[in-house]
Amino acid sequence: MKMKKPGRFGEEISAIGFGSWGISGAWGEMDEQAYIRTIHAAIDNGISFFDTAPIYGMGVSEEILGKAIEGRRDRLFIASKCGLVWNNKKRVRKDLSPASLRKEIDQSLERLRTDHLDLWQIHWPDENSDHDAAFEALAEIRDSGKVRFLGLSNFSAADLERAHKMVGIDSYQGLFNMFEQNAEKYHSIDLDYRVKKEILPILRREGMALLPYSPLMQGMLAGGISRDTSFAKGDVRAHNGKLSAENRGKYLEILEKLKPVAGDHNLSLAQLALVWTLNVDAVGSVIAGARSEKHVLSNAQAGEVSGQEEIVREVESVLSEYRGLIE
Repeated sequence: MKMKKPGRFGEEISAIGFGSWGISGAWGEMDEQAYIRTIHAAIDNGISFFDTAPIYGMGVSEEILGKAIEGRRDRLFIASKCGLVWNNKKRVRKDLSPASLRKEIDQSLERLRTDHLDLWQIHWPDENSDHDAAFEALAEIRDSGKVRFLGLSNFSAADLERAHKMVGIDSYQGLFNMFEQNAEKYHSIDLDYRVKKEILPILRREGMALLPYSPLMQGMLAGGISRDTSFAKGDVRAHNGKLSAENRGKYLEILEKLKPVAGDHNLSLAQLALVWTLNVDAVGSVIAGARSEKHVLSNAQAGEVSGQEEIVREVESVLSEYRGLIE
């Protein structure tokens, strides 16, 4: 497994990470024991970076990850998030108040069966909360030893710069993949940032790591979605307009041109997309979801590919025809 050492972390993490949304039941099915085996397979294949969040399954993802890593915690870099909470009727709301954040960190530590997180990230900005107070609360919790590093996810470039100036931010998590380099929406959510245009310059300047989520565009870049694909009830992808039957054709056209590149290097389309992403300057660990041992093995192998610079050049040659769509 290729390892990376983001400047502000000061330690190595796996170039391919494990995204834990998929083990929460959000994709339409739930098999806890299979997910635990998948996590063990990830660790056995060199993946050390694991990303989760309380909102993934309303605690389920953190709980499963906590069970799976018990006894192996010291080998891993565990990241979770905060700022999305729910009531007993499972109604979700944003809350970045210091009191809520202090409660959330203790809940996450309990579910994950650990005494600290390596990285804690605010999941989404909240226009109804005092961001400065939230940033200060994060720093206070970091200083207590419950978390080691701080990150933001889905915040604007201006907010990122302000938070970094106030408390020191170590990483940024945002929607970024080969086909969504400056995405304006995630599902129906408007995004207040453009990764390639606005965020990457800040990260490079300050030595922060980019942690890209959805590197496979929820299966599109893996070749798992065709013109005839229909999503099952409960599958979150049914609500992603970019993956709708009327919109996916333009992406499928690019994939057809990328297939020979993948074939020439004995890679799957998914591995090709991961190799491209992990070679973007400032990327720390690529957060790739996996719900089976087969998926995780394929992801891990992308971190072991040789000749990556040439692969990236060939991919860029194809993408250059579609800048207006993907950027």
